[in-house]
Amino acid sequence: MNCLDCLTGRHLTVPAVGVCVDCGAALCLEHAHIEVVHRTRLVPLGRMVQVEPPARLITCPACAAARKAAGVTSAHQGGLPYDR
Repeated sequence: MNCLDCLTGRHLTVPAVGVCVDCGAALCLEHAHIEVVHRTRLVPLGRMVQVEPPARLITCPACAAARKAAGVTSAHQGGLPYDR
């Protein structure tokens, strides 16, 4: 699998190292936006606790920009994915 942004933007064939969580585009290391996501879960007495270890969230440049414009960040992820 090859990076979609490299292929469409520069007409280069660069191996992909990940896939965008939002749109599914294959990404090389240069185009992958990687965030650390601290997931949480609900425990007895209604307390939210952080789940270890933190997860990774990989997005393409277009989806990362759309998330930023919409105000969706890893802090808003909580224990569930955001509404699609």
